[in-house]
Amino acid sequence: MTGWTANGTDNGNAGNNSSPPTVSGSGTVADVVKITDAINGLSRSYFNNTPQPLTTLGWTADFSYTYTGNSTTSPNLADGIAFVIQNDSRGPSAVAGGGGNVGFGGSNTIGGGILNSQAVKMSIFGNTTGLYHMGGIDNGGFFTTTGATNAGGSPNPPSATVTGAGIDLKKPANPYTVHLSYDGVSTLTQTITDTITPANSYSRNSPVPNTLRELGANQFYVGFTGGTGGFNAEQQISNFTFNTNGTQLAPPTVVPIFKPIDPVTAVHLGAGGGTDPLSGTTEGPDKTLDGNSSTKMFSGSNGATNPGVVVTPTAGASIANALAVVSANDTPTRDPASWEVWGSNDGGANFTMIASGALAGFDNRFSRQDFDFVNITQYTTYRVNFPSDRGSPNFQVADVQLYGSIVPEPASFGLIAASILMMVRRRSLP
Repeated sequence: MTGWTANGTDNGNAGNNSSPPTVSGSGTVADVVKITDAINGLSRSYFNNTPQPLTTLGWTADFSYTYTGNSTTSPNLADGIAFVIQNDSRGPSAVAGGGGNVGFGGSNTIGGGILNSQAVKMSIFGNTTGLYHMGGIDNGGFFTTTGATNAGGSPNPPSATVTGAGIDLKKPANPYTVHLSYDGVSTLTQTITDTITPANSYSRNSPVPNTLRELGANQFYVGFTGGTGGFNAEQQISNFTFNTNGTQLAPPTVVPIFKPIDPVTAVHLGAGGGTDPLSGTTEGPDKTLDGNSSTKMFSGSNGATNPGVVVTPTAGASIANALAVVSANDTPTRDPASWEVWGSNDGGANFTMIASGALAGFDNRFSRQDFDFVNITQYTTYRVNFPSDRGSPNFQVADVQLYGSIVPEPASFGLIAASILMMVRRRSLP
């Protein structure tokens, strides 16, 4: 893989260093990418310029990770790196927040991270690793997968420590090999091995959300991001190889239906009074469509009885087949415990239920759950409501998204008639 783009940003802080990562070598797999230096406040990325196909049998990636030093003014090491596949609109120039966002995730100050993406983060600060997606980390909206398991099948949280396996990412000049394997369906296997003491090895399997849906395309850019914050560490990537397996998937036919510009109102369907939050306010219903999980819709007291949103997509009529829900920042007792999707073709005067189901407890803040359902009927307005939460009189949700197919608008009868009339007139000319 030749041809790469190196990126750096100051995250809107002129005091930060915005230099890109540096590369040493002669254009081979043995090249060394210094993804971060021993400098505070770095946000960097390094992506290959050639899109890779999303294939039926998935992909494999191998690379070496090495910590090589920190500045004398940094008593702790921070923050980490991420291996990333992405279809962000910025292409190979994509880069996001520094610090714990490691160049991949978003934050309240810079907005969203690298979107349409999936990433494996390795944190030198916490000596942890985990699978993340859709461009958010930590307090800035890191959507984590749920139900990850270790090699023995036991449950793991989205981000897990590797200390018990004898792995210490803080060891200077101690290369670790990283092997990633995605099966093309639903599972990512990650193995980290100490090259000096090979018996020290960590493996885990993580469930992967619908990659075609999350990327929004049947191809992606591949590369790395890295970041430092109030502390720093010099981190290097080398010996990188990447291979895809099988045939390329067809482009996705299921697309996001909701957009941030869509008209949206909050509702509550339970008994009692209460005031629903308004769009344009700090925690209004429009925050459920903004794609930034660091914002949320909040409904208090009586407004939290079976709350939800009514959205009229500007894309027009659509056929919904999937729902995504993202947990918000505050106490988990405010999270939804069940969901319903309804459709309307008369501006919301009457609704028909499309699908419903239960939400398992989110295992982290800013986590995402996806639900597929069968539906063949098109609608122009949708209501997504949450009949139950986890015990609080208040309710919160960060993001709500429906996926499906947009119904093409029929050709205008008036235009067709005008065309026919014009043809008749032309034929009647002497």
